[in-house]
Amino acid sequence: MSVLRSVKRTGSWAADLVHPAPLAAVGVLALNDHLLKGSGLLPGAVTGKLSDLAGLFFFPLLCAAVLRGLSRVARGRDIDDRRSLAAAVSIATALGFAAVKLVPAANALVARTWGVMVMDPTDLVALPVVGLAAAWMLRRSAPARDGARTDLRRALDFAAVLA
Repeated sequence: MSVLRSVKRTGSWAADLVHPAPLAAVGVLALNDHLLKGSGLLPGAVTGKLSDLAGLFFFPLLCAAVLRGLSRVARGRDIDDRRSLAAAVSIATALGFAAVKLVPAANALVARTWGVMVMDPTDLVALPVVGLAAAWMLRRSAPARDGARTDLRRALDFAAVLA
């Protein structure tokens, strides 16, 4: 049995999103972006970096969950190679973030969808969090319980991705 199998989880495709760590990252992101930014409670440089840190932890997890869900729909099974999945979504996240912060055309493209994105090369200091997200995706976890998934579990998975 390969090492890859030892980190494989058989649970829900969105299980990583309903864990307290990514939910806390989303909570920090929402609180920061909707309450703290522009309030004067914290300097703009702090609130900007806080958003970057939380987003760079959560976004690779979201991408991995979406890819796992699509794999289950398209192939009828989960993605077996969790290391490659974690590496791919982490690298894509880091490259995309760096492009938005350094390349005016990439920044303008993303800004059309998500709103104004400040081009600040100092935001790249948050990139190591992507590595933490990858390590978190590969952590060992308790095996999923046997039995059919419930409607509640499906609803939680769907709600986590939408949120």
